[in-house]
Amino acid sequence: LSPGEKEKNSEFLKAVKHNILRLRNITGSLVNYSAMSSGERISTDINPLINDIVSLASAECKKRNISIRWQHHPLPKIVIDPNRIHQVLFNLILNSIQAIGKDGQIEISCTLTEAHLLSTPGIQIEIRDDGPGIPETQLENIFNPFVSTKPNHSGIGLATAKKCIQDHHGRLSAHLPKEGKGIIFQIFLPITQTSSSRL
Repeated sequence: LSPGEKEKNSEFLKAVKHNILRLRNITGSLVNYSAMSSGERISTDINPLINDIVSLASAECKKRNISIRWQHHPLPKIVIDPNRIHQVLFNLILNSIQAIGKDGQIEISCTLTEAHLLSTPGIQIEIRDDGPGIPETQLENIFNPFVSTKPNHSGIGLATAKKCIQDHHGRLSAHLPKEGKGIIFQIFLPITQTSSSRL
């Protein structure tokens, strides 16, 4: 083979490898999406759970010069699968870190939502970053499978997160801030009065 042909073959093999890895990533994401049924649900204090996530993310934030602020108050316990909710919240914060890149800020807040504001009382978790955000026209589609604003991403992550929250009879939504840039993710998890789960 001539040097030119060898170079073309090398580029072709790189492209094939890249697409194989991408398909493997999509396949793994689909398995996670289809197997998203909740495990054991127990009465959980959400504050220590988020504190653990913030601790896990702090090292990466420090490397990227991203400040992460968490506002929290004493809250009633909620009946959830803590492992699944931990995974969802960690992935949303990781999504914010990746969107910012470096030199930015993430704000997390947890508040009690009274019954007169929504159909049931619950806890609202808000994750806000000052990254580039996304066009408003794409906002309503970001929770659909295979929709991603990131190159080489399967677009399953947010769809999986929303499915998990819906399995907990909650809601996950995204909004653009009225002022500034970035994106706001809001999670509502209801406070159940009765449950057969272990308390």
